[in-house]
This record gives sequence, C-alpha cells and structure tokens, in this order.
Amino acid sequence: MNIKCNYCGEMFDETLEKCPSCGAPNSNVKRSTVDQPTTIEELKDWYRSKGLPSYETTRFFIGIDYKGPRAFGIYKDEHTGKCVVYKNKGNGERAIRYQGTDEAYAVNELFMRLKQEILEQKSRNLDIRSSAYITPKERQAIEEEKEEAYKTFIRKEITKEEAAREAYLRFKGEAEYEHRRNKTIVAGIIVAVVICLIFGYATFRAYVKKQIVNAGYYKYNNEVYYHGSTDEYSYWFKYDTADNDWYSENVYDLPLVDKLHSRKYFVSEEDYSDLGCSDVKDSVDYKIAVYGTAISPGYYKYGDHYYYHAENDNSLGWFKFNNVKMDWDYSTSSNLPEALQHQYSAVEYSYDFTFNGERYHPFTDVKQSQAYKITYPAEFASYPKESKDEGYYSKDGKIYYHNDSYASKNWYEYNSTTKQWNQSYQVPDDVESYSPNYSGIKDFTETEYYFDAHPWEKNSDSSGNNYSYSSNSNSGSKTSSDSWWSSSSDSSWDNDSSWSWSSSDSWDSGSTDWSSDW
Repeated sequence: MNIKCNYCGEMFDETLEKCPSCGAPNSNVKRSTVDQPTTIEELKDWYRSKGLPSYETTRFFIGIDYKGPRAFGIYKDEHTGKCVVYKNKGNGERAIRYQGTDEAYAVNELFMRLKQEILEQKSRNLDIRSSAYITPKERQAIEEEKEEAYKTFIRKEITKEEAAREAYLRFKGEAEYEHRRNKTIVAGIIVAVVICLIFGYATFRAYVKKQIVNAGYYKYNNEVYYHGSTDEYSYWFKYDTADNDWYSENVYDLPLVDKLHSRKYFVSEEDYSDLGCSDVKDSVDYKIAVYGTAISPGYYKYGDHYYYHAENDNSLGWFKFNNVKMDWDYSTSSNLPEALQHQYSAVEYSYDFTFNGERYHPFTDVKQSQAYKITYPAEFASYPKESKDEGYYSKDGKIYYHNDSYASKNWYEYNSTTKQWNQSYQVPDDVESYSPNYSGIKDFTETEYYFDAHPWEKNSDSSGNNYSYSSNSNSGSKTSSDSWWSSSSDSSWDNDSSWSWSSSDSWDSGSTDWSSDW
C-alpha cells in the first residue's frame, strides 16, 4: 500500500524506510523482535530448528508458491524479484498480504502469523489434554505468550502528527528543503520520460493484442493445420496424410502463432474441401479437446439399457439397470458399450432428468439400490444423534468402539469371524456402554485406528521419551519422563514437534477463518 510523505507530500510504498523523493524517514515501518528471521532461507532454517511438522500438516509453505486451498505461504517471484506473502482461502481464492521488495518485512508478516498458529495449537492441546499433564504455572506461560503474539501480529502505526513532527525536526532548514525540491523536480522529469516510454510501449502492446490468430484451417510448408481457439498457442491440430487423421500438435516454433503474420497462411474457417484432408471435427483428438477425457457422473441411455456413472474415474462407479429384477447392478467398465467408454462419445447418450414425476422412467433411483449402498456406504452413514464418549459400546450382540470424543463419527465394529476391527457406517442410536472381555475380542486400543487418533500414546515419541498406556481402560493413560510444556519461554519454541496439529474435525487449529483475506 502507498502512503503520503508528511514532508514533501509524495506517495511511496509503505514498506520503504525512507521517502524516495525527499529522503524523509518512514516512521511507520515496524519490525517485531530483534532475534528473528529476515530472509526466506532464514525462516526455513528457523522452521526446521523448531522441529515443526511438514508444510502439508501446518499449512505454512515457506519458499513455495502453493496453489492448493487452505494455506499460508511466502515465496520470491523469480520474474519480478518481489516477495509475495499469501493466504489461499478454503475455496481456493488467493488473498495477498504483501507483495514487494522488502524481504525482511515480508518474512516478518508470515513469521508472526506462524507463531500465532503455533500458540493456537499449543493452547488447544492444553484444552483437550487432562489437567494432570500441566501445572497452572505452565498454562499461564502459554497464555501470556499467546497474548504477546497477538499484540505483535497487529502492526501499530504512529499518528500523522507524530510523523510530521519527526520530519520537521529532521528537515527544518530551508537550504536543505530547497536542495530536496530541486532533486524532486529532476526526479519528476525523469519519471515523466519513463511514463512516456511506458505509454508508448503499452500502446504498441495493445495494438498487437487486438490482433488474433483466427480459428480455422491453415496451410504452411505444404502441411495442413487447424486452429480452434483465439489463443495463438493452444488448440492446434495437424493433418497426417498417411493415417488420414488429425492429431494434436505443438506449433510454438512455427510462424502460425505470429499474430501479425499468421494471416498469410490462413485458408478458411470451415471449408477444407480444397486441402485434401478430412473434417478435423470428426477426429478423436479434436473431440477429446472439446469434451475432455473424464466421463461426467450421471445417467446414460444406450439403446434400451440405462446406466449410471458415479465417479470421476472412468473405470469405476458404473451401474447398469437390470430389467429382469427391476434393480441396479454394479458393472465394470469393460462391460460397457464402446460409446460409453469415452467422454466425447458418452456425452451424446447423457440422460438428464429428475425423479419428480414430470416424466416416466422405467427404472428406479440408483442411489436407493442395494448395489449403490454397498459400494458407497459412507453416503448412508447413520450414527447416534447424541455425541458419545470415547470407548466401547454394544447393541444386539454387536460390539462397537467410538474413537472420537467430540462428534458422532469414527465408529468401528468388531468382526468376530475375522477377529478384526473395521470402520462402521451404521451404528444404532441406542447403543449402550460396554465393558469388553479381552479374552474374547481384540483390544481396540492396540490397533492403528486408535493410535492414529492418539499419537502421543505410542510406546515412544520422536524425541525418545518413553510412554505407557493401559490396555484395560477405555482411554489410555500417558506417563512421561518429560513434561509436555517447558516453563522456560525460550525452550517452549523448541518443543513444537511434540504437539498435535490436528483438531477434532480438520487438520488446522480450528480457529483459522479460511474465508477471510488473512
């Protein structure tokens, strides 16, 4: 963002330490702590030195232009040399926090947000763990550190009166003012010349941009090409005389992409009769370019048969209506008609409708069929309406384990035949607490499902601290030769790898608003 110099009135980037016109200091420039990273590489080293999890876990990507949703990051644009601090929202939209040449300032922006997130994670871990693991003094230490991070994260700006007074005391001599005024005039002349050059170049670029490479047939060097877009580099096809067919072609090195000179090779938009070639629109490559390769989910009718596709993967999720038993059967892609195995041909057989009585359909809703429910059980999950504590439950001779304390999900059912625990999507509403007989079933707290939700209860952690848990209780009890939190404010930053970065319903701290700009 640009700000106005309180002495000469010129506008300049708020991240610069001095006004480029008169040299007056920018008192609004702020830094946080003195002992902190000032470059992207130093921030990477700081991140590694604290034992933090991978970038994919913390959602902080340092030195990476990460494109996925829900992420904070910083990187240096190799073309402009500018540092970019960004946040990718939950819907994938990107919000830019800072974009400029002040690398220390950019690093500080992400550094403070990262420290805030670390404190959020630690604070949340304190809330979900038993109070036996920490002392009141240790809890107070992290709350104070969290409060300090919030104060530092919000940049404070001095008032205009304070900035003006500082500029006046530093540059109050008329001689110096005159000298600066002359420099400003010279700089203004230089800027005006640069603007004229930029305007002239922009005008030329605008002229070139208005020129397009027309869609249609071209002939170059006795070869026939077809262009199907206004983008000069994409959607090109070349005719193969030996195969009598069209294939996608890379024409980056050919003069066909030259907006100003490609017209001399242009033949026609539609007429190919005099070129000795077939219609490009009948070729497979052209149809793939138009319709894509993924067969869209939905209903299809081919002949007298009806099909349904439920996946983005062309080979999975196919169902065929059985006219004999009047129900749907699961089908493999190899049993499909050839026309339904390609998007460019399947699109012609799409059967679009709704089950609302407006039209007669000789089949039932595929999602009500047993075949669909067996294939996609998660879509029909049924759990107790009220949240249940973590532990064992039983109903009608079946044994369940609830591996989550905060919501009705992560239920598992014991299979007495295979002696294994499997995830369950159908749990009765009136299940009752159960004390298992360990001689008859496999203890759930010894499964990987359990340790995925309780990583700190494994025999040892990454630091070598030994832990133990009781297999005869509903929730393991953890003992450690080390505390989870150090009372030293300095060492507290060295134990970040000991803290879980997952919440009850997602991987982030639970406090991040992914719809906001920052």
